[in-house]
Amino acid sequence: HYQFLRQGYFFADPEDSRPGAPIFNRTISLKDTWARASVTPEPRPARPRDARPAPPAEAAAGAAPRKGRAEARAERRATDPALQARFQAYRTTMALPEDQADLLSGDPALAAWFDAALLAHRQPASVARWLLNDLTGLAGDRPLAALPLQPAGFGAFVALVDAGRLTPAAGKALLADLAAGGGDPAARMAALGLARVEDAGLIEAAVDRALAGAAAEVVRYRAGEKKLFGVLLGAAMREAKGADAAAVRACLTARLA
Repeated sequence: HYQFLRQGYFFADPEDSRPGAPIFNRTISLKDTWARASVTPEPRPARPRDARPAPPAEAAAGAAPRKGRAEARAERRATDPALQARFQAYRTTMALPEDQADLLSGDPALAAWFDAALLAHRQPASVARWLLNDLTGLAGDRPLAALPLQPAGFGAFVALVDAGRLTPAAGKALLADLAAGGGDPAARMAALGLARVEDAGLIEAAVDRALAGAAAEVVRYRAGEKKLFGVLLGAAMREAKGADAAAVRACLTARLA
C-alpha cells in the first residue's frame, strides 16, 4: 500500500499491474484543503459605521488588567492581619524563602494545614518543600483537607525522609500512595518495600539478580553497546528497592567491568 502525496492512498492492482507498468487503485481520497485555500473568498460588504457593535463597557472605560495570583495573595494579607503575621513568621522565625512564605500565607486553609504538619515534624524548610513541590500537585483541584492524608501523617512522612529512611525517589512513591489512600507512613513504607537499603550485600545481590535476568543485554553491553547501561541500571534499581541510586550504579559498574 502506498500514499501519493496530496492525492490519497492506493494499492497496486494484483491482476492488471505488470513489471514496469504498475496500475494503482485508489482506496482513500484526501481532503483537498489546498484547493479550498486557493479560492479567493468573495468580499463581504462593509458594515455601516452606525451598525458596528459598541465596545464592552469595560474596554470603553479602560478597565484595569486582571490581577496576578501573587498580587491577589498580597492584597489578601493586607486585609487579614493573621495571614500577614504568618507571612512575617515564615520569613523571619522559620527563615523560609520569600516565594514559599508568600504561597503558604496566601490562603488561610493552606497556612493552617502547614502549621498543623509542623506540630508533627518541626522542620519548616523540608515540610514546606514537600508540601508545595509535591503534595499540592498530587492534590490537584482538591483541597488538602479532602485528602486521606492528615497533616500529622504528612509531618511523619517528612520525618522519615529527613531521617534518611527513604531515598527521594522512594519518598515520592510513598507520598503518592499516602495521598491516594492514607495510612501510617512508616507502615506503608514497610508494606511497599520502600525503606532505604544501605546493606552492601543486599545491593550486590539485587544487582546480580538484575544481571541474571538480562543476560542477553549484558553480553551486548560487554560487546560494545554501552547505551544499554541505562537499561541494566533500571533493572538493578527495580531489584534493589529503596537502595541509593549512586550505590547501585557503583555496584553495577563494578560488576560489568
